[in-house]
Amino acid sequence: MKLLRHGLLPGLALVAAGALAGQESSPGPAAPAAPVPEPALPSVLEVVPQVLALEQEARVARQQLGRVTGAGSFEAEAAEVEERLGELRRGLEALPRRGPSSGDEILLLRRRIDEQRTEVESLLEQVSSRAASLGEMIERWRERKERFAGWQDRLASDPAYPSIQGRLTAGRRHIGELLGDLERAVPALVGRQQHLRDLMLDADDMLLEVRRLRSEWRRSLLRAGEPAMWQPAFGQSLAAASRDGFAPAGAFAAEVGRPTLGEGLRWLLALVLGVTVAWGLRRFHSWAAPEDPARRLLAHPGAVAFFLSVITAVSARPFGPGWPDLLRAVLLAAAISLLAASIQRGWHRRLAVYLLAAGLLAQASLEAFAVAAPLYRLVVLGFAVLALPLVLVVVRKEVRRSEGRRTPFLAVARLGAVGLASLAVAELVGYHALGRWLWKSLLGTLILIFVAHFLVRLVASLLRLALASPAAQSRPLLASLGPELERRATRAVKVLVVVLGLLTLADFWDLVDSPLQAWERATSFGFTAGGSRFTLANLLLAAGVLYAALLVSWLLRTTLEEAVGKRGDFDPGARESAKTLLHYGLITIGFLLALSFAGVDLRNVTILAGALGVGLGFGLQNIFNNFVSGMILLFERPVRQGDLVEVGGDLGTVRRIGLRSTVLETVDRSEIVVPNSQLISEKVTNWTLSSRSARLVIPVGVAYGTDLGRVREVLEEVAVAHPGVLADPPPVAVPLSFGDSAIQCELRVWVANADDRPRLLGALIERVGQRFAEEGIAIPFPQVDVHLVRDAEEKT
Repeated sequence: MKLLRHGLLPGLALVAAGALAGQESSPGPAAPAAPVPEPALPSVLEVVPQVLALEQEARVARQQLGRVTGAGSFEAEAAEVEERLGELRRGLEALPRRGPSSGDEILLLRRRIDEQRTEVESLLEQVSSRAASLGEMIERWRERKERFAGWQDRLASDPAYPSIQGRLTAGRRHIGELLGDLERAVPALVGRQQHLRDLMLDADDMLLEVRRLRSEWRRSLLRAGEPAMWQPAFGQSLAAASRDGFAPAGAFAAEVGRPTLGEGLRWLLALVLGVTVAWGLRRFHSWAAPEDPARRLLAHPGAVAFFLSVITAVSARPFGPGWPDLLRAVLLAAAISLLAASIQRGWHRRLAVYLLAAGLLAQASLEAFAVAAPLYRLVVLGFAVLALPLVLVVVRKEVRRSEGRRTPFLAVARLGAVGLASLAVAELVGYHALGRWLWKSLLGTLILIFVAHFLVRLVASLLRLALASPAAQSRPLLASLGPELERRATRAVKVLVVVLGLLTLADFWDLVDSPLQAWERATSFGFTAGGSRFTLANLLLAAGVLYAALLVSWLLRTTLEEAVGKRGDFDPGARESAKTLLHYGLITIGFLLALSFAGVDLRNVTILAGALGVGLGFGLQNIFNNFVSGMILLFERPVRQGDLVEVGGDLGTVRRIGLRSTVLETVDRSEIVVPNSQLISEKVTNWTLSSRSARLVIPVGVAYGTDLGRVREVLEEVAVAHPGVLADPPPVAVPLSFGDSAIQCELRVWVANADDRPRLLGALIERVGQRFAEEGIAIPFPQVDVHLVRDAEEKT
């Protein structure tokens, strides 16, 4: 480092100074470049410190060289990867000898090869990084060697050179020895790189072969690879297979289906999950009411926990040949059978699940023992012939039980019957590859439907019980949110299960290589519109953001209702206005965010707003007028929720104020939808705008000759005696006019709540009638007197 400081840095400084001098010169013809002086080298006095520093750097470089070239665990990892690639090569070579292979075997083999190729690539990157470090070290020390030689030549003319010649020679020897060690390490690293490169090429070759086998397998689904069962050739092949017997798929299973450490950890996680679920279900069982449908499900925590544990452990890897996968199939068949026996009602439904478990065991056994094609076909045909009548019995029983209604179980049972019939026909006519594929895909589909139905039912039951638990009911907010939260969460779980199920079905039917690939292909689908690229992933994200805005709006409005709804000092109209503004504000923000996530440039929203303004000026002016009026109603609040108003001769209570219209409820419980613009532009009588109290006027007529003072006293006594009439202002009874048949009077009273006017009116009229009858005060009714006048001639 001192050598660089004394030699290289001064030279760079001189070069920079020369460049600056050239920039400051006056413009004109370019002058010839001045020779750059050589960098100044250290003097004789710096030899000893420089050589000592050089020796120290050489020791550090040797340590770094040891780390770069050290094999350590690297060689063991490379040897292990090479061994596994060799096993996969033997498994690949064993596939054609085993006869027609299934898509799962080829896919499993390709996944294993991809894993090993990734490991080889990682090792190659490590070796390449070490080689790059070694190259940098060699280049750096070669430059050091050249500079040290030039320094020694420059000092040779110095009188003190004989005293430091030995030091300089020792320094050059250290540099030469280190360079020799560095250059000797190059072939080893290059050899490792070449070896790993060869392994990667070998993996690529195997992947090409696997791709060819998969293409060949796809083509084999559409052709008859075996003789039909009624042909003599089938009998001959069956006899040959019977003589040869069968043997486990040991080669392929050992070389391809070997369990990994990750699978062991997954089984451990599944065991922990099962214990936790069993404990939790016992706790939930104590919360369930006797009539709760979930009680039967929670009464068997062991079966549910065992089923969830097995599903967790086996769902991450497709079934293939070999003993490990046969064991997984046995556990899965036992789990679904035990669960069906515990919670499934109806013997026909339990029978359907038992047939599904038997089919899974048969298919896994045939794959594990590598049964020859003729025996395989015979077993499959026998199973289909025996199981199909039982499935038809299940279908008839379900039809009678559902009374002709279409149920999900009935659809699944019919799917199973159609699949068994197709499987039998395919094996009978010689389409063995197609039949083998149909059997695997049909079993996977039916098991997936069973698992999805159970998970939705379990999650919905647990969520309902959790929200109904004493701890949840003790919190007012959760108690009020409970039913709606359960409905929304259950719907979200159903959507999630359906999406995951469809992605998994695409894998089961070999449309894709994995559910993740199905998701990538689906979400990458898109189109271009208006210069923007819209993909399904962006649209789903936008829909999720918009739904999240709706959900947050609902939660906040419900929280606001719970927090202030029970407070008597908080105006209900203000509460509803705040909830409405909060809702539309969050929806607006969510809509803008959804547009952004969907790929729409928000700068174009201004253009859209201009176009919308033009549209508002023509066809949407009424809607826009109502919208603006709604905003005025929410902010100025001349009309509030709960007010008693009269609009256009209609009297009613305001029940809801929206951005376009307001809903009034009349006394006969009918609802009137009033445009908001009418509430702003027309005359509106609000009986409860500033106060809930209102005046009630009761007209009454008395006969001529009645003591009006007594009438006034009786009316005021009736009003004062009623508890619904306010004492301040006091009731007043006044005579108004002389009518045709009665003297018209009015009783004027005040009530605390305008909504009580109809009820108080009837009660006061009834009481006035009783008191007038007691006091002998007559209430006349209109009458007409007819006088008959005879003719004069008739009198004579």
